[in-house]
Amino acid sequence: MSDWILTSAGCTLAIAGVAAELNLLRYLIRECRGSRRFAGTRTEPSRRAPRGLAGDRASRNPHPLAVAGLLVVGLTASAAVARSAPAEAPASPAPPPVPEPDSPEAQARVGTEGPGQSEPSAAPSHDSSGSSATGVAVSPGASDAGAATSAPANADAVSVQINLDYTTAYFYRGIIQEDSGLILQPAVRITANLMQTETARLDGFVGTWNSFHGQKTGAQTRGDFSEYWYETDLLAGATLTVGPVALTASYTFLTSPSDAYETVQELGFTVALDDRSWLKQWSLKPYATLAIETGADASDGADSDPGVYLELGIAPGFTLHADSTPLSISFPALIGLSLKDYYQNAAGADDTLGFGQIGAKVSMPLGEPGRLGAWTLNAGLSVLFLGDHTRDFNGGNDTEVVATIGLQWNF
Repeated sequence: MSDWILTSAGCTLAIAGVAAELNLLRYLIRECRGSRRFAGTRTEPSRRAPRGLAGDRASRNPHPLAVAGLLVVGLTASAAVARSAPAEAPASPAPPPVPEPDSPEAQARVGTEGPGQSEPSAAPSHDSSGSSATGVAVSPGASDAGAATSAPANADAVSVQINLDYTTAYFYRGIIQEDSGLILQPAVRITANLMQTETARLDGFVGTWNSFHGQKTGAQTRGDFSEYWYETDLLAGATLTVGPVALTASYTFLTSPSDAYETVQELGFTVALDDRSWLKQWSLKPYATLAIETGADASDGADSDPGVYLELGIAPGFTLHADSTPLSISFPALIGLSLKDYYQNAAGADDTLGFGQIGAKVSMPLGEPGRLGAWTLNAGLSVLFLGDHTRDFNGGNDTEVVATIGLQWNF
């Protein structure tokens, strides 16, 4: 237990340090390019002001000495404990495959890795992204990132996934939410196997995804913790997997405890194809997501017209084996489109192209699964190419780079 506590503390410090360093790097780059302003503010909500536009960030500066020291201490503690702690043998049959950080929603919601570190066969949710050395073997096509696979017959009837991620910026389907200060995004998902045969599997799930902002993005509440609690999403749905095809239906409430925006409701459908049996190491793991806004408010602004969103993506990848430690590496790419009124501007005109995105993601298990479940370290880097309206929402900048790092716990 003490080894587990020390390892967790060391990893947490390391993540906090890396996160702070990434934030410092963003600040230095921004200072070289000049300060910027967002396109609007939620202090006085307007009909077409997208949620999350929080005003001028020019005065928000990090503390380089403190974050550098935190990085060194965290990495040192984590490395020391990881080397000294003996591996714990699994106390039970291996748990179901650890979901990967390439769910459709996690890719579209840049600045997060999950609850949604699930394959496209799982319900889309957030989702806020190796070295070459002796003894490193490459296994092309071995990654399950983004694959629509069925769980093994001995998979647990109920599984839980917990994520805690830091991101340098939060974009929701290309729409800027926040890009300054501390952004932490915890999530929980519970999945239950409802039915399974030799050829099909049905899973139900419930979950929540959250985003906490040190800059109190658009907060209308004052004097309590809720002003930092920008977003909490509640979702439920089911996934039917038949052979290589997975179909997911889900319903999501996007709410704001800080009253930064009005609640957005959405009905989502995803179809994903596991093409590894045909394309082997060249598999693309394609998917398509259709999201329909059903409430009175929408992601492109309070009281705006409910929109229909289409996302098309792929997530090719492979696995590196370094000293018996598998590193799952994937290269997700996607495009987000408005089929109807999803990317409206202040005049109410829609723009079909919301954004394009490419990136790289790495997942590394932390030790062997045991009584405390399976721990995974995730890291990602994404580049966004914004459409005309999302660029305007983003203060005129049409390209953004977002880095994410976080811990994942499955049991």
